[in-house]
Amino acid sequence: MKTSNLRLLVKGCLALVIMLALASCHDSDYLNAIPTESKALMSIDISGLDAKQAAAFTRLLPGQNVEKSGLDFSKKVYLFESSDGNLGFCGRVKSADDIVSFLESMKSSAVSRVEQYRGARFAMVKDAWLVGFNDRSFLLMGPVSADGQKVLRQQMAKYLNQDEDQGVTGSRIFARLDSIDSPMALVAQV
Repeated sequence: MKTSNLRLLVKGCLALVIMLALASCHDSDYLNAIPTESKALMSIDISGLDAKQAAAFTRLLPGQNVEKSGLDFSKKVYLFESSDGNLGFCGRVKSADDIVSFLESMKSSAVSRVEQYRGARFAMVKDAWLVGFNDRSFLLMGPVSADGQKVLRQQMAKYLNQDEDQGVTGSRIFARLDSIDSPMALVAQV
């Protein structure tokens, strides 16, 4: 085999390995938005629930058609409590544009206008819950008072821009949660 053909083969294999590594990271990169210092963490695998449980969960979301919500329910969703006591929901984004349409389709009095801030989009829901999302992660956090909305938006923008080293996936609480084989799992720190 010629040296040039060998080089092409090695480069091709290396490119394939890099593409596979990037593709495998993409499935869980939405988890980087969960605060690493979370005191409680719960995972819910909607596809692992029976039909009644899944229907009950999706009814928690406002609106009629959750398939058009822009969230990817084929991946686990996570509930958490941050170190400062905020409750949160994290999910994988299927389509950021669909999330915008979903929010805009809700009653205008319940949801504020979607606004850009530090590379993410934000909206208030029922003057108590802040929605923030980018192309990979969706966060809903609160409840928050009118005075605390600006600070929470700054925190959420930081969370949405975290990488793997800053996200929850490297924490002990996530490792424990990930070791539980169940459609619903909960881990909390005392």
